[in-house]
This record gives sequence, structure tokens and C-alpha cells, in this order.
Amino acid sequence: MSKETVSRGNVLHRSVLSVFFTPTSVGAGSVSSEAFTVYGVNVGDSVRVSYPSAQTAGIVITAAWVSAANTIMVEFSNTTASPATPASGNYFVSVDQLDGPALSSLV
Repeated sequence: MSKETVSRGNVLHRSVLSVFFTPTSVGAGSVSSEAFTVYGVNVGDSVRVSYPSAQTAGIVITAAWVSAANTIMVEFSNTTASPATPASGNYFVSVDQLDGPALSSLV
């Protein structure tokens, strides 16, 4: 299998939003993905999520992606031996709208 980098072009627009999330509990030593509404995001946008304050002990944000228009998925990992709930509050969501063809047209 050949290795190839596909260029999507430049970032057309970058937004940094403050969005209130109320995540649910994550089982001991497990990973959980949860959907949140973020108006204006579209499939193909690049997103990053961070919590600007102290997060619940043992909770780590491990991934984030746009799953549908106006919806992102955030993956939380619990590194402890007990169930834990990620902090509720305003999370920062950085959204990059990319230039170039949609990824689906490149495969």
C-alpha cells in the first residue's frame, strides 16, 4: 500500500467557541463517546475540544470529531479504577473549516 498525503488546502475559517457541556459518567478504565450540539459545524470540519479549568481527576479528552451537521462527538477516557464524570461547564471548541474538496470525493 502506498503512502500518500492528500492536501485539503488552507483553513478558510477558524472559530473558537465556548460551549456548555454536561457529560455523563465514564466507566472505570474505559472510554466513552458522547454527542454534543455545536451549531455551525459540518462533516469535514476539523475540531479540537479542551476544558479550560481543572478536569475531573483521571478524565482525559482523547478525541473529537464532527459526526453530523451541528453535532460533534467527544471521546472521554477514564484512567481510574472507579466510574468518573467529566466536569460540566464551558468547554472550548476550536473549529477549522477547510478549503479544498470534501474527503469523500478523494477516495
